Amino acid sequence: VGVGINIVSTRLARTRPLFGALGCTRSSHKLMLVQALPIVGYALQGGKCSTCGHKISISYPAVELGLGLLYGALYLLDGIGAQLLFHALYVAVLVLVLVMDWKHRDIYLSVIGSGVLVALLGSVLLPEIGIVSALVGAAVAGAFFLLAYILAKLIFPRIEEPLGVGDVFLALMMGVMLGFPNIVGALLIGPLLAGAIAILMLVSR
Repeated sequence: VGVGINIVSTRLARTRPLFGALGCTRSSHKLMLVQALPIVGYALQGGKCSTCGHKISISYPAVELGLGLLYGALYLLDGIGAQLLFHALYVAVLVLVLVMDWKHRDIYLSVIGSGVLVALLGSVLLPEIGIVSALVGAAVAGAFFLLAYILAKLIFPRIEEPLGVGDVFLALMMGVMLGFPNIVGALLIGPLLAGAIAILMLVSR
């Protein structure tokens, strides 16, 4: 799944078809199967493409490893079942949003829309959420971030986009995924996690 997230994030940003032969992101040559293997491919090539010699971003194996650890934690928490399936899909969408925002400074509404549809289906099939809770969660999260967006515009008028509109839509999606009142805790903890991630992103540059 981590490989898929890396592929989708790269191809969406370059407006390329999501399906097709894998190619090097630094040159035009196609990748062999061993080069595309999750984590192992990066390690075997020593962090550089064995064909063209260009450096491979550490973000690729980091996403693959991080997602694997998250899925392992989900399995321990949820066991096998529908809950694990939907939670795994939620994590995949959220990680894809994070990667695209990290690499390309953009949140794609097509990704958010797909996540919302999956989350709405999950709210119907997973008894711990429910469609009403999901919709209320979306309204609360959306209103909170919309207010933050408006305040940011007023406080920092000289900055073109102090808080992106995409963040408002991301909050809506998370509200559907978590439902109410779970989203309230996420809204309280989220800014702290976002600050920590921002520091890591700055350090990794």
